[in-house]
Amino acid sequence: MRCMIASALLVVFAGASLIRANGPASAEIDALRKQVKYLKGQESAVVKAIKARYHAAISQTHRTEEVLAAERRAQGKEESELLAFATTQADKDKIHARYDQLRATLRTDIKIDSKMIAVMREQETVAVKQVQAAYRAQLKVVEAQIKALEQANRNQGKGARKK
Repeated sequence: MRCMIASALLVVFAGASLIRANGPASAEIDALRKQVKYLKGQESAVVKAIKARYHAAISQTHRTEEVLAAERRAQGKEESELLAFATTQADKDKIHARYDQLRATLRTDIKIDSKMIAVMREQETVAVKQVQAAYRAQLKVVEAQIKALEQANRNQGKGARKK
């Protein structure tokens, strides 16, 4: 019984590997699928980081100057990443303004009023949407490449069968 199960699994795995290896671009397709998975994970992490930064700035928990300095450095890095995605100078200016205001809240001597909290919540929403749009655009490009390679593999398979 075990032998039959093992041999059946071997046939299934061998068949699956033959199906996947039907074209020269299968390795490239696998790499692109991994890139899609990586981009989705990265998008989720960036969105969570943005939300955490705004929440920390709004709630203004007791933080030491060292913690605030670390948050300012992290925001600087995050701002640089977003600027890399920005396509126009207007987008870059908006990102700079948003992060300048967020950095201004990362001082020990500032108090935030309800009006500033409302503005910051709105900016958080805009930042999250901007990040999601940038990553979705990258995902669409990679997924289009995958579809093109899969179509090329199918066309090669049809051409080889007709001969």
